[in-house]
Amino acid sequence: MLVLRFANSEAQASGFTFRYQLHANIHEALDPESDLAVWDSVGETWMTVSDILMTLDEEAQYWVNYQWTRIYASRCFSQN
Repeated sequence: MLVLRFANSEAQASGFTFRYQLHANIHEALDPESDLAVWDSVGETWMTVSDILMTLDEEAQYWVNYQWTRIYASRCFSQN
């Protein structure tokens, strides 16, 4: 979700609103091991979250990785 927030924020600077839309049932648990499908409404193609992450600028990629690391670490330590 964080990747899409950054990507849509970058797209908004170019005049696009909600360019990237997650294709998932939000009422079901997401598989953490699978790469989620995303619809690019401008390019009219299907992508994955990993594809979109690679298109973000370096600073946005840094913050996505930083947040993911913090979330992952907090879950690991809370289980001990």
